[in-house]
Amino acid sequence: MTVAKKTFIAMIPRICACFSFEIVVLYERAAERYGLTQTKGETMNKEQMLKEMERLRKENEELQANAKIGAPSLGLKVSTKGAVSVYGLGRFPVTLYKAQWERLLGYSDTIQKFIKDNEPTLAVK
Repeated sequence: MTVAKKTFIAMIPRICACFSFEIVVLYERAAERYGLTQTKGETMNKEQMLKEMERLRKENEELQANAKIGAPSLGLKVSTKGAVSVYGLGRFPVTLYKAQWERLLGYSDTIQKFIKDNEPTLAVK
């Protein structure tokens, strides 16, 4: 963790005692995603920190609201071994290699027809 992140995290309790650890985690994720990491010696003033924390709070509320609306969102990742993993379908990800995904996706019309034909006997979770 950079000095700037440590400084920011250390200042959070002084800014407002009601902020939870989740805000820190959200900040770190946003910093990685949007390149908000600072160069050595550069610091954020209180106003910048409060604006960033408010933006993250709103983003968090929107994400939570969207998650409650419908089915959980799906996510894709490349595994360490180079396979494609789909997250959000169940407790564990579905992971297949590129050739397996291509073969499965090429078979999608047959799978959809099979599901339609067997709909009365299939469970929905």
